[in-house]
Order: sequence, then C-alpha cells, then structure tokens
Amino acid sequence: MFIKQCKGTDSDKLNMPVVYKTWYMSIKYDGHYMQVHVNNGLCKFYTSSGKEFYEKNLAEAFGKLPNGIYECEFLGKGIGKHGGRADAAIATTLRTEFSKGILSNYPGVKAVIFDIINNEVFADRLKTLCKLAYEHPQLTFVTHKEISGEDELYSCLNEALANGYEGLYLKQWAHRQLEGKRVKTAIKLKVKHTADVVCFDVELGEGKYANAIGSLVCKDENGIVVKVGSGLTDHDRHRRPDHYLGRTIEIAYESFKDTYIHPIYKGIRTDR
Repeated sequence: MFIKQCKGTDSDKLNMPVVYKTWYMSIKYDGHYMQVHVNNGLCKFYTSSGKEFYEKNLAEAFGKLPNGIYECEFLGKGIGKHGGRADAAIATTLRTEFSKGILSNYPGVKAVIFDIINNEVFADRLKTLCKLAYEHPQLTFVTHKEISGEDELYSCLNEALANGYEGLYLKQWAHRQLEGKRVKTAIKLKVKHTADVVCFDVELGEGKYANAIGSLVCKDENGIVVKVGSGLTDHDRHRRPDHYLGRTIEIAYESFKDTYIHPIYKGIRTDR
C-alpha cells in the first residue's frame, strides 16, 4: 500500500538554526518522486500522488533488492545536465499505459534511490542503503555526505547547480519518516534567484584561507551590501584582489530579507 511521503521544509521557510555537524547532504535531482515497494522480487511503482505504474527494466533492477519500500527520483533517460524533469515526462506515459493494462518497456530509463521508508532514524537507514548499493546502468544510489560546515555546504550547492542539478537535500541524522508530514529534520536547499552586484572590497579569510580571499564585499544597484564567500574555489581565492575590485559579480541566493540570504559566487560578468 502506498505511503504518503514525509516531506522536507524549504530552507527559506525555516526560522531555526541548523547545526551542520548533525546533518547529511545529498544531490537533489529534478525528477519525479517515485516510491517502489519490493516484495520477494516483485515490484510496485507509485507516483507522489499514489498512482501506480510499471516499467519492465526498472522492475528487474529493483527486484534484486531486499524487501522494502524505497524512495526514489524517476529521471527518464538522463541525469544532471542531460536529464531531469523535462526528460522525465515519460512518467506520464508509463501511468497511462499501466491504466490500460500495458506493462511498459522503455530501455534506458533511470532512477535514483535516496531513502528507505521504515521506523529507523536516518543514520540507520543510511547504513542500510550503503550495504545495498550495487552498480546498475539504470539505478543509482544517492551519495550522502556529512556536513562539516556552512562553507562546504554552499560550495557543494554551487557545484551541484553548475552540473545541472536542482540543489541539495539535507537530512538530520535523527530524521524519521512521518507519513504525510512536513518536517524540519529534512531541508530542501535550492537557489531560486540571481543578481548582479559590484565588488568594492575584499576580506581576507581565516584558517586555511588566512592568506587568501575570504569573501568579496559587494553592493547592488540599491546600495545593499552583501559579502560573498561561498562558491569561491581555491583558485578564485588566491587571485589578486584587483581582479575583482570594480567588477560586476553574478551571485545566486535563496531569498531576500533586507539582504541576500545565502549568497553564492557564480562568476564575473564579462559582458558588463
């Protein structure tokens, strides 16, 4: 029986601090939510609304897994820059064919597994996922990484966006699957906006960046000042400050509340 998805909270709707060391992050794919029930090699596939469908090749791939309920993203025939929501339009065809009694067969369709639905905390579910992972051309197991701090988090976000993914998904180690609930122990981290700002100063970093650029101090056309450090690569940080001073910088950010929330350096606008 289909289980309503336990959903995460959009990061710009949180009003609580995040203690990064207790959280894991993973790539957020821009596909279609898919719930797969495996029972002794037999599979049932459900959409986010609980509508059943079927695909022969994915059934063979999932049929090799132990009994369980797996949360996945259906990606059509591509991943990253070459796949995602647009390519996953084939999901509609699969649902239509299933409703007509047709068992669809579309070689090359892909899916990624990102969680298991059971009563365990996420840290234990993750251990199970790691044990289950195996190589298959149509099936990918999402890699989850423990977060060491905000700089790493937003550097990974910038890299994910550059590679065509939707963003990052964060889960606290104690996250539990609460059917049909929206919880704060899971966070969807996506960048929805971009802006052009002008760099007028630089600040030196700390720690391993003590002799390098820590952040670019910029302001937009309305005089709003924003410091941008996330997204700068080691190469970016070791450039001379005059490489940035007076230049127009493109930033990405989550939301705007008197200033830019979680700004990320995307690059210098060479057309400005």
